[in-house]
Amino acid sequence: MPQSVEDIHSRPKPPKRDTAVIDFAPTDRQLELRERVETFIRDEIIPAEAALGAGRVDDELRRQLNDKARAHGLLTPQVSVELGGMGLSHTEIADVFIAAGYSLIGPTAMNCAAPDEGNMYLLDRVATPEQREQSNQARASQ
Repeated sequence: MPQSVEDIHSRPKPPKRDTAVIDFAPTDRQLELRERVETFIRDEIIPAEAALGAGRVDDELRRQLNDKARAHGLLTPQVSVELGGMGLSHTEIADVFIAAGYSLIGPTAMNCAAPDEGNMYLLDRVATPEQREQSNQARASQ
C-alpha cells in the first residue's frame, strides 16, 4: 500500500556522520612514493630534457630514460608486481602520474604515458593469460 507524504516526512532521520565517507589524506606510503618520483624527475629526467633536440624523444633517448627509471624501481609503476610494476592503488597511481608530469618527458621515462599506459593497465586487469603472453611477445620484439 502506498505511503502518504506525511508518513514519509514523519520518519526518523538517519544520524549525521561526523567523519568523511572517504579519507583522502595521503598515507605514509603515498608520501614516500610521491617524494621518490619527484626526486627522480627533478634529478634525472629534467636534466635530460636538454637532449630533446627537435622536441621529440627518439628511441635511443627513450631507452636511456627507461633504463634510469628501471634502475630507480619506477618503470611502468601502474601495473601489477606480476607484470613488473609496483602494484599501486588508484590514489597511489594518481600521485605517481602527477609527480611524473612535472617533466614533459617524465611519463615517457617511466613508461606511463598515454596511450600505452591505459592499454597496459587494461591488459593487467582484464586480459586472459594468452592475451598477456601475446602482448609480452609483441613488446619484446620492439
